[in-house]
Amino acid sequence: ADKHIAGIRQTLDGQLQNGILVYTLQTRGQTTKHTTELQRPLVPTSATALYPLLHGMHIGMRHQYDVFDGQSQRVSRFAQEVVDYEESDLFRGPAFRIVNRFRGQKVTTWIDSDGIPLLEMSMGGTLIAALEDETNARRSLSRAVLNKEETLLDFSRISSDRIIDNPDQVAFMQVRISGTHQQVTIPSDLRQHCRTSGDAILCTIDARPGPTEAESSAHPEAHIESDPRQYLQPTTAISAGHPRIKQLAAETAPASADQQQQVQKLVEWMQAHIQREPVDVFTALDVLETGKAECQGHALLFAALARSSGIPTRIVNGIVYVPEFTGFLYHSWNESYIDGNWMAVDPTFGQVPADATHLKLVEGHNPADLTPLLEFIGRIRVAVLTYR
Repeated sequence: ADKHIAGIRQTLDGQLQNGILVYTLQTRGQTTKHTTELQRPLVPTSATALYPLLHGMHIGMRHQYDVFDGQSQRVSRFAQEVVDYEESDLFRGPAFRIVNRFRGQKVTTWIDSDGIPLLEMSMGGTLIAALEDETNARRSLSRAVLNKEETLLDFSRISSDRIIDNPDQVAFMQVRISGTHQQVTIPSDLRQHCRTSGDAILCTIDARPGPTEAESSAHPEAHIESDPRQYLQPTTAISAGHPRIKQLAAETAPASADQQQQVQKLVEWMQAHIQREPVDVFTALDVLETGKAECQGHALLFAALARSSGIPTRIVNGIVYVPEFTGFLYHSWNESYIDGNWMAVDPTFGQVPADATHLKLVEGHNPADLTPLLEFIGRIRVAVLTYR
């Protein structure tokens, strides 16, 4: 597979060796090698729409098989069921309605008897893709550009029942989150505590650095924490230890007993040198090279710099209050392990520590880590109970 984003290239290449999938990922001249032991044969993700056709489509047919997802770079189970053969005003002629389930998500696809996908719905019907000829597709794209449609932004924005004044100064916030599935959980730790209350989730976020003794005993589950040292290691996306990253970290934030001051210096450097633009990137090196990124790119580069400075740092994702939109937007930021506690750091907004309107929903930066966010987007409502 060969992916290009904003002029940045990432290549994924692999082969099967004695029941083991061996693949390499290359970006910015860096090559990483991975292995995955296979339990069953693999089906290409590009063939999932054809799979039912190849096995004789009929109502009630069910299939389960493994696929290698290039986005998450993982082997996952793919399930399909042909549930109906029907007509609709949304497409021409009859088509089989097929329900696909993959990594906890449900996608419904209508495929005609020739195996051509006519319509696809996902995320509860909020995202719809339909087959169009080239002329109509170009016409739709032109209208969207001219009208400057922000469909995805409107869809993901979470309106607030209260306007929060000066959110960057909010140190404490309590919210009620509704609209989630019952099986959805939101992380609790010493900074935020979330619990189920009826059909909603109540969350308290306290942005003050470090827990008090009373807070620590009140939330014993917060002590169930993995070894912070794992967040010193480089990954494909977080280029910690790369010569350029390591040199920049050493020049910007020299080793010091005060790690919070080091974090502050790294954030200040990013505020001065990395522009906030809606540009997708693959790695921290991409951000350093281009000098611009969206929030996840900022989080990748900060994590690489902090880890190169010996400060365990991870990426988290959730929502944050944005005054310009009078509501919450989905956002990525960091947590750095300083003086025995995880401190929220937002390199995009230049906050050390981050304000209490940052509510963490999931941890991680790989596509597979972000999949649970789909359970929240377009579904949840947030009521601000109190803040100060």
